[in-house]
Amino acid sequence: MVKEETLILSSGSSVSTGNSNFSSVELLSLTDRDQIALKSVSIPYSWRNITSTLNNNSFHYQFNGGPSKQITITDGNYSFTEFIGYFQFILDQNGDYLVDNQSNHVYFIKFDINSVYYGLTLTLTPSPFYPSNRMDQSK
Repeated sequence: MVKEETLILSSGSSVSTGNSNFSSVELLSLTDRDQIALKSVSIPYSWRNITSTLNNNSFHYQFNGGPSKQITITDGNYSFTEFIGYFQFILDQNGDYLVDNQSNHVYFIKFDINSVYYGLTLTLTPSPFYPSNRMDQSK
């Protein structure tokens, strides 16, 4: 009969073994005849992709010819969706959007996920209300 017990190891522990830190929820009692098998493992591989050190956490923009505004993102590891959502949140907070006839916010700074290059594509669209986009009616 196979007896199954669970031992959970994590890096948030003060117990150290070699190069890694581990903690256990339950210590296993093993005899010379017992065997151990690894059922699953999860090793995250991540780092901060937005940081002041990389100089990619601060952006300036101008809406409808108004004053320049700065967006500063806290250092962290952001998914594309989180990054885009944060930008839209700031644009909403600053009132830097228009509303279409279906009550949707229309942003003139737009990021699209580019899965081919594993990046974002930035599209800047002039506002139809910015004076340089209007036709000169005096001629």
